[in-house]
This record gives sequence, C-alpha cells and structure tokens, in this order.
Amino acid sequence: MNLKALPGTRDILPSEMGLWRRIEEKGREMFQRWGYREIRTPIFEDTRLFRRGLGETTDIVEKEMYTLEMGKGPSLTLRPEATAPVVRAYLQHNLHKTRPFQKFFYMGPLFRHERPQAHRWRQHSQLGVEAIGSKEAWLDAETIRLAQQFFADLEITGINLRINSLGDEQCRPAMRDQLRKELGGRLDELCKKCRERYDRNVFRILDCKEEGCRSIVDGLTDLTTLLCDDCRRHFDALRGALTAMQIPFEHDARIVRGLDYYCRTVWEIDDPELGGSQNALGGGGRYDPLIVQLGGPDVGGVGFALGADRAIDAILARGGAEDSSEPVLDLFVVVVEASVRDEAYLLVDRLRLQGIRTDVDYEGKSVKAQMRQAHRIGVRWVAVIGPGEISRGVIRLKDMESGREEEIGEQGIPGRLAASTGAKPA
Repeated sequence: MNLKALPGTRDILPSEMGLWRRIEEKGREMFQRWGYREIRTPIFEDTRLFRRGLGETTDIVEKEMYTLEMGKGPSLTLRPEATAPVVRAYLQHNLHKTRPFQKFFYMGPLFRHERPQAHRWRQHSQLGVEAIGSKEAWLDAETIRLAQQFFADLEITGINLRINSLGDEQCRPAMRDQLRKELGGRLDELCKKCRERYDRNVFRILDCKEEGCRSIVDGLTDLTTLLCDDCRRHFDALRGALTAMQIPFEHDARIVRGLDYYCRTVWEIDDPELGGSQNALGGGGRYDPLIVQLGGPDVGGVGFALGADRAIDAILARGGAEDSSEPVLDLFVVVVEASVRDEAYLLVDRLRLQGIRTDVDYEGKSVKAQMRQAHRIGVRWVAVIGPGEISRGVIRLKDMESGREEEIGEQGIPGRLAASTGAKPA
C-alpha cells in the first residue's frame, strides 16, 4: 500500500510549524487587542445552513461542498466557510438577546472541493472575525484596518486593498437590470459558465477570471453609480474612514465576493508577489441579510476571513525562512552510561514538573553523540549525569555558549537556568 495525503490536502510537518504558530499567535493577539472574543463551531453543519445562507446558485453550494448523506438523519456538510456557522451560533444561543453587539474571532480548517492548484487547497485554514449587531460604516473600516495591520505585522508588504459596494435590496434590482442590459447583447462572447450565470446570478459574471469575460466586464458601467442614497452615504463614509486612517485602497467595481449574503461593503486584499489568479490573501464585507435569513433580527454584521496557507506562501515569497521547529529547550540531559538511565529519566521528569523545558536521549547514543544532538537543537544548558555525579549528589551543568562547567545540586538548577535564560520554574 502506497498511501498518500489526498489531492488538495497536505501534511504540515514539524519543520513548518514555526510559521503556522507565528501566524496563529499573531492573529489571536491582534484580534483580542481589537476586542474580539474567540468562538469555535463544529467542522460540519446541517447542509441547509449553507444552502440558505450562501445562496443556491453560488459555486460553493453548487459544486464545492463536501456533503454527507447520513441515512435518515439530516444532510451534513463540512463547513466551506465560517461566517454562517458563527451567525448560527450567535442566534442559537440567544446572544443577540443578552448583548446584541458581539465581536468574535475564529481559526480553523475549511473544506471546498476545488481543483487543486498553486496556493489553493481543498482543506485550508482560515483566521477571521465577525462583528454582529451594527451597521456602522466605521465598523467596516475597523475590520479592514485589522486585516491590513495583521499583514503589516507579519512584514507582508506591497499588498493591495480593493473595495466595492454591492448596495442593498433597495438598489440591487437597478444594478441587476443594468448588468443584464449591457451583457444581453454579448452573451456569445462570455464563457459557458457566465452564460449560465446571466439568468441565475448575473452579479457573479463580474467575478469571472476568464480573460475574455474580464475584458467585457472592464467596460461595463460602474454599478456604484446606481447606489441608493443610504448605500451611497455608507460607501462614502467607509472611504472617508479609510482615508482618515491613511489606509491606501482602490475602488474595484468587479469585486462581488461570490456569496449571496453580502451587501454594501465588500473588499479583498491581494498579493502581487504570489502571482496568477490565486493571489488573494483574504477578504470580507458586510452580510446584513444573512442574519435575517437565518431567523435573526435586522442588526447588521461585517467580518473577514484570511487564509493562513496564503499568508505563509506570502512570507516565503518574500524570502522568509521556514522555522526548523526543533523543541525550544532550557536543558538537555546527557546520560554517561546505561546504569544511570533510570535516575536520568526521573531527573527529567522532576525538572519538567518544575516548569523547566527538558529532554533526554532515548536512543542509547554515546556521550559525544548526545552532545552533538544538544548542539544541533541549539540548547544552551546541558546536564551531564553519570555514576560519579550520582554518588556525590550533584549534576554537572555545562554552558554550551561559553564551554564552562560547574557542579550543582538538583535543587539549584531551576534558579541557575532562570538567571541566565529567563526560564521560570512553575
């Protein structure tokens, strides 16, 4: 049997975990600093949640969901996106009744049955935020600032922010009519998929990646000229907020985000360093209709999702190095001979319980090989234990940086290490 990870999935090896932890820790620190609280939802949901929330004609619902039919039970779907599950949880647990305005963040895997290609995975990881309970344009700007600063803190520079407004139920009909009017005479120039979208969801044509369709879309009327007064004021307020915060942006009338729940603000951040069509680092927008569609009040919601996989690709594209992810140790115990192995293992156990990050050789290597191992993993302090040390009740402690050695009682090790490395006994 030559078993491998399935196409579109991958193993994240220990040598890669340094970057993953860096991204997740940065996200958690920043989201909390902005006032967002962590929420975790199941990786599978009732299929109806996505069909109702995302839209029956979206690519995700039509062909990208992993759906499981469980006999007489409900149809289950591995989550292809995280906003609908968060809104479902917000409503199910009556959070809108205890405190209508809530701010959440999440991290975790998503699943979409897409054609595997560069920077695109069938199982990928996202970080995101959702702010539910306000229609304020400054809240839209806050989420954009948070995403932009997240990438800045990771030293992912040179990225582009593009924003648009999709209007709402008041101005969307006029936008739809204008699109159909301009595209109706050019259907034969569109790709097969866009010809199908013309009747089912004409806005999705704006998001097509085919060059022929993109050239046609570039010549269409800017639909934001058809915004109603309320949506116009909201879009103007967003642009004013971004300008006041000195966040560079471009108005791109082609952005639609591909999900039916979006209204008014939509935006994307892309990275020219990644190249090709799969260069989006993340995006988001306002989804006021989703909350109502799932049975909640008309309170408004806005958020974003950022791809952890793409962020790692962006760091590597800028020459960032993958962390070797060797364990970060305070101390490595070197065993002189087999007769004292039991004592060495017990010493390691006691030190770990005191908060000292400690490890030991389990392969029966020679003393010289154990010292090489300690040097390779970059540990500063080595504790050598042999029959002589055991008989005298001491540990031979070696500083790998200076080469100096000293004999010390076991009880003195935590303090000695804390004084030089910052390790703090538990």
